[in-house]
Formats: sequence, structure tokens, C-alpha cells
Amino acid sequence: MRIFNFARAQAFATSFLLLAFSTLQPSLHAQITLTSADLPQAGMTYERATSPVSLDATTGAGPNSTWDFSDLGATVVDETAFFGMSSASVTIQFSFTSADHFTAFVLPEFDGLDLPVSGATVIWDYTSSAYTTVGIGISTEFIDLPVAYVDADETLPLPLTYGATLDDDSQLELDIPTQLYYGNVQNRVVEVDGWGSLILPGGTFDVLRVKTVITGSDSINIPAAELGFSIPKNQTIYAWYAPGEGTPVLSIVEIADIPLLASFKTGGPVSSIYEANSAPFSVVGPVPARDYVVLSGVQAGQVLQVLDAMGRFVRSSTVDANLGVQLGGLAKGAYFLKMNGSAARSIGSGQGAGVRILVD
Repeated sequence: MRIFNFARAQAFATSFLLLAFSTLQPSLHAQITLTSADLPQAGMTYERATSPVSLDATTGAGPNSTWDFSDLGATVVDETAFFGMSSASVTIQFSFTSADHFTAFVLPEFDGLDLPVSGATVIWDYTSSAYTTVGIGISTEFIDLPVAYVDADETLPLPLTYGATLDDDSQLELDIPTQLYYGNVQNRVVEVDGWGSLILPGGTFDVLRVKTVITGSDSINIPAAELGFSIPKNQTIYAWYAPGEGTPVLSIVEIADIPLLASFKTGGPVSSIYEANSAPFSVVGPVPARDYVVLSGVQAGQVLQVLDAMGRFVRSSTVDANLGVQLGGLAKGAYFLKMNGSAARSIGSGQGAGVRILVD
């Protein structure tokens, strides 16, 4: 007679359950759904570091993917603050009554020009179906001028879930007669093309990957400087969003099918080659540049150092009479222009304040 071995049966049952659990384990990390509560919030500041990336950085998509960017190293650390509309001027609040928040930035100074514009704000809103840029605010000496999009720029579909798409045309025009004209026309195609795990130097995140393709142009005209040009805008942005993180925990900008720079959440102290926004000069355009780039805040005859994305010296370039520098011969990618003798807090030995340029 065969005797039933209860202990052996119990062990077999336990092993079976463990095997079944391990088989089902991936399903416990099923795709996530994000809402406006997981995107940028008023009163929050989000810190992101910048790093060069490999040419295959944007490959791989689909369900239950794993993206390993644990080897990213920071070159610049930036902060983006999102302000509640109660902090905006009365004219901006009155013009954008339903807006949720705004970001602000200072415009570069143009030598020899006395433009009436000192800064600008970008104004955002959440609707039931999209995260949208609804307008900008232009800061002048007397008033903050509200400029609403002729056709608002829908940037993300809501809720954000795997397979969601968006195809949006937008248009913005700013016209200060005899002083400044700026126009933007673009198409934005968005697809949530993957979900899974993202590994960064500071930790691992459950994420949705969003692919955004932007085609359009920016037009600028400054009559006083007899300066006018149009800049094509053709780029692809890959962004990984995680619950409650606001801005993407990782984003990669790709121009001409070349991944140029990554912006990512650090999760801890980061060694920085340059302190963000520390450079005493800035780039006017074009962006990306090819053989030549125009700067502001420089003087003819000044010598600038050209550094690669890792902060290594490439060559020196002299600012010409048109306040530009020659870039001919540089390979495609991200570079920094550093002013000789400029002072900035930095980790790298001998590194001064620099501005980032993209060469196509």
C-alpha cells in the first residue's frame, strides 16, 4: 500500500505556487496610465541633468520594455520652476483664466539693440484630452503682454496610456510693430509607443515612453538690427514619463536622426561640468548650426574655446565682426562654447562658463 506523504505533497504544492507566481510576475508590472496629476504641477521645481548619448539610444519600444541608461553622466544640471497663475501679472491672469501654470525665462541681450522685451513666460493648461501650451507672456517695461496661440499647441494626450496618439497643428504670432516679430508654425505628432522599466543612475522607474515628431519653422525679424531669418524646426523627442515625476525622467532630442543630448532625473548629487545658466553670453542662432553660429554678449576678437559634450577641448575660435564663430569641420553633435577667462563654479579642472550648441 502506498502511503501518502503529506510533507512531500506540501513541498510540491509550494514549489508549484512559486513557479506560477514567478511566471506571472511580469504582469504585476503592467502598463501604467498617467493623468495630469503626474505631469508638471504649479509650485514645483524639477531638476534634470544633461548628458551625451549613444547613436542607438532611441531604439527599442513596445510593451514591457526595459531601457538601461544607468551609464549616463551629467554635463549640466538645470532646474525648471512651474509657477501657479496667481503669481502671474494681472494682464496674464485676465487673458488666460483657465490656465494651470507657467514657466518663465529671461531673453538674451542683443548688443546695440534696445528691445522693449526683457523676458517671457510660457503658459500651460490641462484639458480633459490634452496637456496644452495656450500662450506666452511678453515682459516689457510697462506691461506684461499676453499672446495667445492662434491655434493652441497640444503637447500630450490625456490620459497618457500605451497606444495613445495625438496629431496637432499649432500657430503663434507675436508682433511689436517696428520692434520685433516672432512667428511659429508647426505640426506635432505624438505616440505613446512603449511601457516598461527605465534604469537611470539614480534608480529604476515604471514608465511610459512618448515619441514626438515636430515639423515646422520659427520666424524672427528685428527691424532695428535689419535682422530677419527663418529657422526650420524638424526634430524628434523621446520622453519617458513616470508616475508623480512631473517632467520626463528621461528625454532625448534627435535631430536629423541623430540622438544629441539626454536630459534625465539624477536621483542624487551630480557632478557638473558647467553650472546651469552661468555663461555671460548666449546663442542667437541658427539652431542647430552648421558652419557658423551667431552669439550675443560677446565682442569681436574674443577667443572662445570649443569643447565636446564631455567637456574636452576641441579647438579655439575667434568671434568675428558679425559676432559669430566658424564651426566648419566639426562633426555632428553637441558642443560647448566657453569664453576664455570666464569664471564659474565647476567640477572640471579649468572649466569656465559655457553655452551649449548643436551642430548638424
